[in-house]
Amino acid sequence: MNLSSDTNNNNDTNIQLNILNTEFSRRIIFIFLIILFVPSIFCSFCILYFTIRKQQIRKHLKNHIILCIFFVNFLLATCELPLTLSSLQRGDVPLRSEIFCKYWFSAINAFFMCSLQLNAFLSIERYLLIFHSRTLHRYKIILHYIPMIFLVSYPIPYSFSFTMFYPCKNKLDYNMAGCGSVCYIFESAIGITDWVVCILGPLLIIIIANVLLIVQVYQHKRQMLRKHIWKKKHRMLRELVFVSGLECISWSPVSLISGIDIISTTKTSFEPEFKWVLFGFIYLAILFSPLVSIIALPELKIEITKWTQKQCACNNNGIHPMMINPSSLERT
Repeated sequence: MNLSSDTNNNNDTNIQLNILNTEFSRRIIFIFLIILFVPSIFCSFCILYFTIRKQQIRKHLKNHIILCIFFVNFLLATCELPLTLSSLQRGDVPLRSEIFCKYWFSAINAFFMCSLQLNAFLSIERYLLIFHSRTLHRYKIILHYIPMIFLVSYPIPYSFSFTMFYPCKNKLDYNMAGCGSVCYIFESAIGITDWVVCILGPLLIIIIANVLLIVQVYQHKRQMLRKHIWKKKHRMLRELVFVSGLECISWSPVSLISGIDIISTTKTSFEPEFKWVLFGFIYLAILFSPLVSIIALPELKIEITKWTQKQCACNNNGIHPMMINPSSLERT
């Protein structure tokens, strides 16, 4: 009897610890995201201001994909992230409705898919810019504009069609941001295909393309030095690593855990904690997107530096109070 009671007490303690750990991890992620959210939104509006104001930033071909990634992440941060923050704070979704959850999951999936695939395309296009710049500029409609428009436009109908119309019964989790996952994700064939198309495939393209590009750039270092273009090519490579590196850091754990979740038929006791931590990792790329954009866009960095120096100069040369000589008052 004592052994059984001890076992029951241990089980109760484990359950309580799991609940506390789930709530604790949720609170920690909430605080972490809130700390990053405010400066990220402020920087995003600054980037929008300078991007709209200065045509120099928008006109360069090499900036288009980076700006697209920034705008997608900006929409995520302003339109979707507040819902996630609300779920983190409350421990519950804002609206317990299947329709709401379907639209929310569709939007999350579409935006994340768009951001990842644009990063993968950026890695391929940056190779063309470094080694085949003339070819890219000559056929820019086919090699640049059409793929960019396609990658921005098709994730929304793709995600909504599967979420809304795939014939399966959803088992939604109203205690998770995005209501957990919709049912088609757990269908063996379509779930694995979706995982490869949306997450694993773009990540592999980013990693492989970046590694090959780094190797090839440094192999051609001497040739580039003779042509006085090494500095320019190295800067373009560095910009790519800044943008794509953060995306890989954010999505690699998600890719691994989601792949295990799709393939495995059993759930672990730590799954809630893992899901909250994964949400924190995902939003790293989104909230650091303004900083990465400033680093990756030299023209934007120059404009912000000029504006900052101008504001500092105005403050230093501001109007100071005029000192009145008392003797002059007496003469009057």
